[in-house]
Amino acid sequence: MDRQIMQKLNQLIEQGQEVALVMVSSTSGSAPRDEGSMMLVDRDAKVLIGTVGGGAIEHTARRDAAECLKRRQNKTFHYELTMADRPDALGMACGGVADVVVKVFFNNDPLIICGAGHVGQALYGIADYLPFDTIIIDDREEFANRENFPRAKAVHAGDMAKILSDMDPTKDASIVIMTHGHLHDIDVLEAALTKQVRYIGMIGSRTKVKYCLDELIKRGVDQALLDQVHSPVGLNIGGETPGEIAVSILAEMLMVKYERDGRPLTRQTP
Repeated sequence: MDRQIMQKLNQLIEQGQEVALVMVSSTSGSAPRDEGSMMLVDRDAKVLIGTVGGGAIEHTARRDAAECLKRRQNKTFHYELTMADRPDALGMACGGVADVVVKVFFNNDPLIICGAGHVGQALYGIADYLPFDTIIIDDREEFANRENFPRAKAVHAGDMAKILSDMDPTKDASIVIMTHGHLHDIDVLEAALTKQVRYIGMIGSRTKVKYCLDELIKRGVDQALLDQVHSPVGLNIGGETPGEIAVSILAEMLMVKYERDGRPLTRQTP
């Protein structure tokens, strides 16, 4: 079984899926499973293969593993398999204790940058220090190339809307649109709105944004979809240089990811 679990783990990693390996690292007294027992758990706390004992310990370990995946952190949990009135007691009559190690495996969130100009290059440069896998799209080969984006996961030069349409990004992905023309923006945004992703942003003045959205309404795009677009893109932190704009965009992306409000911490209630 352990070999099957590890084979399944390697398969999931190769497929780019997030998964947690849950293993009983030590036990004392009576416990439902021995040391070394393992299972794989996904973000929805579903067991993919294996077991660490069933019942309350497995239910709790599944929940804790899913939380570790969401937080992207490894952790060891101590469970008391007793009826004692303590936080780590699981209401079990076994009477033993078990330590369970959770090891998470995940990919960085995809960031698709549509437009490889000055702001796109700045966004890529700063995102390179954060947990993102950047994908660059532009129709100009002199911009979309490995010389400008040496560490990008992928660089595509060609019809931006078509390239994006052919992609199948995960739900954790972000798409930021900053092309070199209004028509490109409209076509690329229309393609982006067919994707189930976390964040879609488009750079531009309010006048330009209104023009683009109005054109998409004429094309039959649902208003509810357009309401999900972050445009003008970024948080209102000031600054007009490419780097400053990139910081504001990434700040908004992280705000959406972590479901925060973007207010300064000094104004937060303790």
